[in-house]
Order: sequence, then C-alpha cells, then structure tokens
Amino acid sequence: MITLNELHEVLNLGRMPRGRIIWLGLGITPPKANSIKIEIDNLPSQDECMSIFGLDVILTYCGNLTSYWTLRKLCNALLNARPRRLQAIDVDVKKVAFLKLEGQQ
Repeated sequence: MITLNELHEVLNLGRMPRGRIIWLGLGITPPKANSIKIEIDNLPSQDECMSIFGLDVILTYCGNLTSYWTLRKLCNALLNARPRRLQAIDVDVKKVAFLKLEGQQ
C-alpha cells in the first residue's frame, strides 16, 4: 500500500496503476492491489490529491463512522484534481454514488 505522494512519484516515472484504477479508503484499507488508505484525521491536501488526475478513482468509506463534512471535503479535493471517473462506495449500506463519469467536466 502506498500514499498519494508516493503515487505521484510513481506516475512521474511513467508508470500507471493497473487499469488506470486507484482505490482509496477513508479510514479503511480497500482489499485491492491498487489501494491507498487515507486517515480520517489526516486528509490529503489539494496538491496531494493531484496525483489522481486522469485516473479512475473508487473511494470507499464506512458511512456509519464517517462524518458528512469529512467525506465532502475529501470528495471536493478529489473532484478538483480532475480524475477521469470518481465513485464513492458506502461499505456499510453497500451503496454506490457516481460523482464523476468519464467526459464530465
């Protein structure tokens, strides 16, 4: 598992995550190879989020444990980084929200 800063360094070397997909877990570790755990009390800065530019991002979180404002702050930072797609999955209720689809601005 790597951090968003390390992802940025890997992308600068010309390497790309398999399938251009990165899994982010807010307070949890997604059970995927291309996963990054984001600590709830240490959200990434806007600059750190820029490493997801052009990637498909799947954000997982526990809706019963995550405050709305924390989730909103992270989602806004991720959207501003301009991923190709952004999905948020609440693992507690097994609901998916499509926050950005390919081709949307």
